[in-house]
Amino acid sequence: LLIDLHRWWPSEAGCQPLPEGWLHTPRAQRAAHCLRRLLTVDKSAQQGVWAIKDPRTSLLLPLWRQVADELKLPLRLLLAIRDPAEVVVSLVGRDGGPAGMTQERAEALWVRHHRQLLMDGDGLPLQVVSYSGWFSDAEAQLEALASFFQPKGFDRSSLESARSCIRPEHRRSG
Repeated sequence: LLIDLHRWWPSEAGCQPLPEGWLHTPRAQRAAHCLRRLLTVDKSAQQGVWAIKDPRTSLLLPLWRQVADELKLPLRLLLAIRDPAEVVVSLVGRDGGPAGMTQERAEALWVRHHRQLLMDGDGLPLQVVSYSGWFSDAEAQLEALASFFQPKGFDRSSLESARSCIRPEHRRSG
């Protein structure tokens, strides 16, 4: 959808706002239809909390809100803040050659995605965690998430299971 809207995220246009009225374009409505089908099927099979991790979805939050409202699915936002300098190193290292990613564009993308999420997420429950916190104080991060997503209480063994999934060796920068 971002490519169809000429906002492929690593391109120069990826730092620009989405076109006026984008949510009502035929392509956005096709994407909404596909998302609706996917969530309807998954809704019947899913137990517990769903999570989607992709910074690009922050730009499409109005579409997610539309479909979630139609399906009566509650949305909660989790914002994992990563040091912008780490993001720049990661994006330039990965996309410098293939997409011509520059330091300036990577910084602009970081600002754009976070700003858009906060604007479009207005009124939704929001939890902010630190990306680096996963590697320095995972227990505190997990407890914050558990309290946010399961405010009536959570199973401590689930926290330990989640903690065992954190792999500091997979941290790409920092």
